[in-house]
Amino acid sequence: MKNLLYVLFIIPFFSFGQFKYSSEFPVHFKIDNVTLGVAEDVVNVSGGTLDGKWAIKMTWTFTNLYKTTDSGEYTALGWAQDGEIFLETTVRGVWKRNGKVFEVKHFENGTDGNQLLTTGVFDFVNDTYHCTVRVIQD
Repeated sequence: MKNLLYVLFIIPFFSFGQFKYSSEFPVHFKIDNVTLGVAEDVVNVSGGTLDGKWAIKMTWTFTNLYKTTDSGEYTALGWAQDGEIFLETTVRGVWKRNGKVFEVKHFENGTDGNQLLTTGVFDFVNDTYHCTVRVIQD
């Protein structure tokens, strides 16, 4: 009986703890330039959606405030255009080194009212950033 009560108590947290997405799409970027610094590094990327609909530019500022090994945090600003439609986003996320690449996970807040969850990989050897963008459903 005690275990049954525990299971009944825990189930709602699992079912409501996941984000639901209204759409998901890949985006590929080219790393345009990198500026190395003492306290932070700045990376500029440009690219777009695979269907060619959106052209996107982003500026990332990578930091490691707590001096953790092979991981840290970042902020970024994004700008996108589809014809006469413009979109800007603010970004907050974390990065982690995985071999020769850097994995990133972040949330974005867009001027169109959407909030996004994005995961991706920076490959500085090949000058690429590939990610999957998920639009969080209200």
